[in-house]
Amino acid sequence: MLGEGDIEAIAKKKAEKEAGQNPTKSVVVRGITKAGSWVEIEEFENDGIDGARVPMVPGDWEHLDQFAYKVSGSSMDADRIFDGDYVVCVNYFNARAELREGDCVVVERVRNSAVERSVKIVEVRGKEVHFCPKSTNPAFKPIVVQMKNRHMSEPDDTEVRVVGLVIGVWCPR
Repeated sequence: MLGEGDIEAIAKKKAEKEAGQNPTKSVVVRGITKAGSWVEIEEFENDGIDGARVPMVPGDWEHLDQFAYKVSGSSMDADRIFDGDYVVCVNYFNARAELREGDCVVVERVRNSAVERSVKIVEVRGKEVHFCPKSTNPAFKPIVVQMKNRHMSEPDDTEVRVVGLVIGVWCPR
C-alpha cells in the first residue's frame, strides 16, 4: 500500500517529467520600439525591461532566433498591436530573401549616432519602400525610404534597415 509521502513523490515526479517534456520557452526583450514616429534608443535603454522575457512563438519560426521589443505608441492599433504590447520577431533576412509587401516589421535608422526604431507594415512602390502605420488615427504617416539594392536610406541619406520580422504579439494584460 502507498503512503501519503509516496503519493506526493509520484505526483512530483510526474509533474517534473511533464515540465521537462513541455518546457515554457521564452525570448529576450531587446528594447523598445515606437508605434508612431521614430523613438530614439538610449545606449543603455531600460525602462523596466532589463532582463525581461516573453513567450516564444511556436511553430514555423521556432528554428530561428527570436527576440522581442516592447511597443510604445498607437500607430499600429488597427493591426491589433497596442501600446505596452510586445512584438516577437526574427531577423528579417534570415526569414525572407527580400522585402515582402504586407509584412509587419521593426525598422531602425541611425542619425547622428542616435539609433531610432519603429514598427510598421511594408509597402513596396518601385524603388521606394513605405513603412506604413495601421492606425485608427489618420495623423500617423508612412516612413518613406529609397531602396538601392538591399540598402535603404531616407532622402538625406540616413541609413534605414529592417531588423525584425514581426511573427507574433504578446499582450501582458
